Amino acid sequence: MDLDLLKRVSLLAILKKGSDETINDVMESLIYADMFLNRSEALKVFRELRDDNYIVGDRLSMMGVVEAKRVENEFKQYYNNT
Repeated sequence: MDLDLLKRVSLLAILKKGSDETINDVMESLIYADMFLNRSEALKVFRELRDDNYIVGDRLSMMGVVEAKRVENEFKQYYNNT
C-alpha cells in the first residue's frame, strides 16, 4: 500500500516525537508548520492512519513504525543524492 505524502510525513513525525509529546502534539505541530491546509484535513489524515491501524492508541503500531522508517530512509537517500 502506497501512502500519500501527508500520511507518510505524519508517520515520520510521530516516529520522531519526543517522549513527552503525544500524537495530538505532533498533529498540532504539523498544523502550525502549515503542512496541512487546515485542522479538518489534519484530523482526517490522522483518523485514516488510525483506521488503517498505523496508529494504535497514542503510538505507532508495528506496521506504522515499519512504514515511518521506510519514509525516513527514502528521505535520507534523497537528501544524500542531492
